[in-house]
Amino acid sequence: MLHRNGTEVPMTIVHHIFELLSRDWLIKFVHVYREANAVADRLAKSVPLDLLEFRIFVDPPYFITALLQVDCMADG
Repeated sequence: MLHRNGTEVPMTIVHHIFELLSRDWLIKFVHVYREANAVADRLAKSVPLDLLEFRIFVDPPYFITALLQVDCMADG
């Protein structure tokens, strides 16, 4: 297992990343600082690392509403 911030990251995630990288397409990774992407950072922190399930939100979770409002004001 890999370690991230003192916690273990399942190797299956790493294998999926390498599988995607091996496909015949152009991939570009861009690092976005968490301060510039607070909504994604908060969503990522809300889920335990050992929970690997797909979730679709019809409405934004209550805990990111204020962050979305800040993002909207910054883009305008």
